[in-house]
Amino acid sequence: MRIRDDICLIQNIIEDEFEVFLLCKRFRQKGLFVVPLRSSLLGILKVSQLDDRTLVAKLDDVQANCVLLP
Repeated sequence: MRIRDDICLIQNIIEDEFEVFLLCKRFRQKGLFVVPLRSSLLGILKVSQLDDRTLVAKLDDVQANCVLLP
């Protein structure tokens, strides 16, 4: 998932009466290529290592779904 410009892996989903929260861990990310343009402009990124800290985000903060390729 892309949450607030971070690529994250959802660890858990918490729902209360009024909102849905996602517990996520962020990936470290960098561009995959720079020619003919930066891959990040196309939303293509290379991700690695998950951060140890947990990010709590509202469901409304999700900007996009992502695909992780090996």
